[in-house]
Amino acid sequence: MAKRPTMTYRSTRVWGEGEDWTMDGELTIGDVTRPVTLAVEFGGLGAMTTGGRRPARRVRGDG
Repeated sequence: MAKRPTMTYRSTRVWGEGEDWTMDGELTIGDVTRPVTLAVEFGGLGAMTTGGRRPARRVRGDG
């Protein structure tokens, strides 16, 4: 069975205002890293398991 490479994303910057937000970061698949920009959509506030609330968000990348 072939090994599948690990994929990780590390955000480096989140920016925007109002309803339009963007997240820049680095996507690594196996041993190859490339810059990736994702659109961020605010989804309201959600409860945390440790108490309190945090922003819920959805990201998408085109391309």
